[in-house]
Amino acid sequence: MDIGGCGLGERRSALEGARDALEGLVSVVGSASGAELAELMSLVDAVAAGAGAARAVLTVEAVGRGEVAPGEAQGWVREHAPSLRQGGAGDVATLACRVAPKGALWAGQGEGAGPDPDSALGVLWGSVVSGEVSPRLATAALRELGRLEPFLADDEVKGTVMRGLLALGVPWGVGQMRRLRPAFLAKYGTPGAVDDLQDRLK
Repeated sequence: MDIGGCGLGERRSALEGARDALEGLVSVVGSASGAELAELMSLVDAVAAGAGAARAVLTVEAVGRGEVAPGEAQGWVREHAPSLRQGGAGDVATLACRVAPKGALWAGQGEGAGPDPDSALGVLWGSVVSGEVSPRLATAALRELGRLEPFLADDEVKGTVMRGLLALGVPWGVGQMRRLRPAFLAKYGTPGAVDDLQDRLK
């Protein structure tokens, strides 16, 4: 169902339909062929990625509007997204508190507003909204950038570094993303940054 351009009411109805379809999937999945199982898996995964992005967007909106205080964001997520009580509520809340409107960092108002798309946070947020990056990977990328920042020669490279972190993190996960640290410092760090980092790690 194409609901492009539809308003909140239509999208809510479509979400309710998707929820109902997923709830009944277990009763009919036995009739699926092998090819259909693979197709359904990809479809469900796309829905799940979109849902993860939507949870982040809704939380940013709630924090940005002042509906929920930043210090209460994790509790708000846990209350309204109970599946995240098993893990993940903290990532959504942390990301929302970093992304919610903050002075010059916020590029505009209303539809399409968000962090400056050329900033590291803007690069990250765009990937979260598209469903490409999960809140968990996003918060890990923010932590990794935070570890690299003291050693970077120029603030202007932060967006480039974030793109590099996500380029490895999306297909391979958090552990592999961290392995880029020496390469980034060698390319974008201050003189001796790699040696300084190795000394600190020791």
